[in-house]
Amino acid sequence: MDISEFEFYIGHEYQNPLKIFYYKPLRITSNTLRAEILNNIKISFDKEYSFYFSVDGINFSFVGKPLEQNSERDFTFLIKESRIELRRYPRIDVDDPNIRVRVNDLEGYIKDISLGGCKVQFLNNLPPHFYKQHQNTMLTIELPDAKPVTIPAKLVNVNPSLNTASFAFASRDVRVIKLYNNVINYLRQKMEEV
Repeated sequence: MDISEFEFYIGHEYQNPLKIFYYKPLRITSNTLRAEILNNIKISFDKEYSFYFSVDGINFSFVGKPLEQNSERDFTFLIKESRIELRRYPRIDVDDPNIRVRVNDLEGYIKDISLGGCKVQFLNNLPPHFYKQHQNTMLTIELPDAKPVTIPAKLVNVNPSLNTASFAFASRDVRVIKLYNNVINYLRQKMEEV
């Protein structure tokens, strides 16, 4: 199933944010979430899961435990807690100098990433005019042993003292989803090697 064809949300194992999955909410009440799991992940009745959801511009996260399996991909979860979130998508800490980023003539690496954007740690000092000249830009991101991916983005925040900048991806298209999945898979492989 190609998840890019659907409106979907992100969930992950509560204790392991790298074990992500995509879901489509089927029904939400004050204490349950019925969801269709869109990718191949085994839902365990012994684990808790975090779910991210947005409605009318308000972002929420839930912590839930599976109550029942209605069909192969259809599960009902008991919502144990919920809260309002500032961001629509969960951030994954990356902080890996091997995931390179180029913004015009500046180079750096990804500090964190979500489906909405990323933070970049630049290798050199940011020029004073960086913020004004780079409102809309292109990020070229390269993982080890992979072809570079170029994604349109908008500069949303600069911290000159730390040489970091945050970017919002211009859209959530197939390139962004593939990049996000590839970064997660790369981080999982690194954890398995340790």
